Amino acid sequence: MGTNVCVLASGSSGNCTLIHTDTTTILIDAGLPGKVAVERLLAADVHPSDIDAILITHEHTDHVSGLGTLSRALDIPVYASEATWKALDANPRVCGPVREKNKRVIAAGELFNVKDLAIQPFPVPHDAAGPLGYCIIDGARKVGIATDAGHATQEMKQQLADCDLLVIEANHDVEMLMVGSYPWALKRRILSDLGHLSNEAAGEFLGSIVTERTSNILLAHLSKENNLPELALLTVIAILRLNGIAVGKDLRVGLTYRNRMTRPIKIEKGYCKVC
Repeated sequence: MGTNVCVLASGSSGNCTLIHTDTTTILIDAGLPGKVAVERLLAADVHPSDIDAILITHEHTDHVSGLGTLSRALDIPVYASEATWKALDANPRVCGPVREKNKRVIAAGELFNVKDLAIQPFPVPHDAAGPLGYCIIDGARKVGIATDAGHATQEMKQQLADCDLLVIEANHDVEMLMVGSYPWALKRRILSDLGHLSNEAAGEFLGSIVTERTSNILLAHLSKENNLPELALLTVIAILRLNGIAVGKDLRVGLTYRNRMTRPIKIEKGYCKVC
């Protein structure tokens, strides 16, 4: 028994997170090529045919590029907001077609179930049509995911409080971004309230939602150009410690990766362990 979490990829080149129990398997986003997604699922000891649902956060290519392929090949239902479906239908080349019978429309604030998992979608501020974050609840166990968010809203804080495991964006270091090679328009977009969380913003956000229940934090969607893994870790951990949160044995802070999967994390009986 337990809830298993493995981030198959995270970053501008593709995003996909696997969550599964003994009876239910879901993906959050499908931004990997189908072949790569299948390889990583098998490496995580999950057969692709066992996927019960794909939950989409928003319509940007790095979150949906493999969606049509996976859904059509494996006949998988796909859940997304109405605005996200409209955006995908308006630009079908982004992910390819999804069969109408597999399209599920969900709304922020409306709880739904995929077999034994309760899913709570909530809005996140990002420059997309109808972006969502998700809390996945398996009995007493709770996983929270919020990436691609320009700032941390009060609703995000309320929804993500008391999670056993959190996958939270730490996209960039502000100084690296400002002195980097990106054009000013792109820098302004990233820094905006509809852009991406910086390392410092992620640390402050986490400092407001971490409780004694939280056992694992995974920092996600790190920029290749405007961040360093070590810098993201050091910044977030330092801010957590300034907030009186001890990082160590009872709370682990780890990284996700653009080009490889994380080690699976299993949540059981109120604590997490790395498999």
